Amino acid sequence: MYFDWQIQPFRRPSEMEGKGAVHPVVIVGAGPVGLAMSLALARFGVPSVVLEARDRFSDGSRAVGVHRRSTQFMDWLGIGDAFRDKALKRECNIVYSGTQPVYEMAYDQPASEKHPLLVCLQQCWMEKLLHDGGLASGLVDVRWQTAVTSVEDRGDGIAVTVETPEGPYRLRASYLVAADGARGIVRRGLGLEYETPLDVDLSERRFIINDFRMRCDLTPGRRLWLSPPTRPGSIVIMHSQPFDIWRLDYAVEDGQDAEREATPEQATRRIGDHLAMMGIDARWDLVWTTTYRARARTLPGYRSGRIFFAGDAAHQTPIFGGRGLNLGYADCFNLSWKLALVLNGTAAPDLLDTYSPERRGIVVEALKDLAQSTIFMTRPSPGVALMRDAVLSLALTEDFVSVLFDAYKARRVESNDGTLAWLSRQPWPSDRGPAPGSPVPDARVRQSGREAFLLDLCEPGLIGLLFQPDGEPPGDAAAIAKLFDEADLPFKGIVVARDSDAAAGSWQTVVDPMGEAFSAFGVETAGFYLVRPDLYVLGRWPAVDLADIGCALEALGARAHCSGAAA
Repeated sequence: MYFDWQIQPFRRPSEMEGKGAVHPVVIVGAGPVGLAMSLALARFGVPSVVLEARDRFSDGSRAVGVHRRSTQFMDWLGIGDAFRDKALKRECNIVYSGTQPVYEMAYDQPASEKHPLLVCLQQCWMEKLLHDGGLASGLVDVRWQTAVTSVEDRGDGIAVTVETPEGPYRLRASYLVAADGARGIVRRGLGLEYETPLDVDLSERRFIINDFRMRCDLTPGRRLWLSPPTRPGSIVIMHSQPFDIWRLDYAVEDGQDAEREATPEQATRRIGDHLAMMGIDARWDLVWTTTYRARARTLPGYRSGRIFFAGDAAHQTPIFGGRGLNLGYADCFNLSWKLALVLNGTAAPDLLDTYSPERRGIVVEALKDLAQSTIFMTRPSPGVALMRDAVLSLALTEDFVSVLFDAYKARRVESNDGTLAWLSRQPWPSDRGPAPGSPVPDARVRQSGREAFLLDLCEPGLIGLLFQPDGEPPGDAAAIAKLFDEADLPFKGIVVARDSDAAAGSWQTVVDPMGEAFSAFGVETAGFYLVRPDLYVLGRWPAVDLADIGCALEALGARAHCSGAAA
């Protein structure tokens, strides 16, 4: 077996001995999003309690695709090496019409990027790595076999009632993060309903997901068959995974019984027929089978008082394109540093108001971008089926239609707008480089004579990137650092020089001999970028302007008082 699903024991907490304190954060759900949230908070020194009704990690592969941005998050969480040791890089995406290949895309990796575009790792392994990282921090208390029965927001804190094998108890917290999935008790207890932001109807068609173990020499990748001989008019998707595990997904067609299709007997027959169609006669064993619906919906808002929603508890995306878990990780990256700054008293509580609009805006755009490919794949009407046949006839010669059946090519919107996307009083001199609100690019640099990646140098807290044509200690560095010190904000300064690694006081200095960093950030000679803890650009200045940088900090609710305008 590729994973050991051990039972996680129940341990009596201090609350059952009458010694409970008020916890900074309680997290409901020990899936990958809940555990990632707890570890992200720990990186800022914030302890948390994670409540989980189950007694073991998730079964099966479930959310298996991890995007580059999420892999960067694993590095930031401190578990990047352990993650990469187990993850499998996806090499290609191949689409077939019947048995004829009509489209193939290789996943390239620019030299300036440390990580591939996409890697795969089963959800159970993701949960274990995040869980073990949290335990190693000494700041995460995961309580298994602890089912939440009620949550009460009292205005000045949260009261949670739970049921355990040894009876119920209550615990208190300053804030609560609901990461308990689409059927979570927290959302239902508050009477909150999902909505769809799409102006089209998606099919309620179910899909069967099967994991099976097989050793073969197929190139790792995703293979999609449209109307294969084994399932005429339908679709079949086959994914490679680590540990010689493969996954076969297919739609439950009209007139078929979803429960029967999900039985081991029927799954075994379907897998055998498909491998025979491929000409594969290797031995294989069925590992896991389940069903799935391609839902596209979101809560109207991801905050209710002192309660926040993340991952599937906040939104669900169709399986096509692998966005679901990756959007959940981005929720954690966004919310964790905001909670930490507020709990540590270095930012005003108003900072928490930015979580819901930032994250929901990106989720809604992702749902819209996936709508076309989801309709194409689920075929909700005869008209769509006719369109799909027409697209397939074009796919042999026209690349522009590939976005319909390759959801990984759908537009990816990752930029935030609002008060945390600061517009400098100085206009940026070009249209190059990440604008405020955009994710920070990576680049190869040299540190103490050794090659490094820029994002590896970014630690929890705000990051200042001061681009200098040479490595002479810039006079602005000390003044910038003092500004952050007076605001009591966690800060790290990095000088990016072209050709010298001379020391720059308390700032770390790296050299950019190939100009990758200067080019990626759109800097000709000099400039300053202020980067949020979740590696998004807060603001940028072609020349250091201490007063305006202070205005950007004030947008965070920091103890810096000046005037300015936000995007």
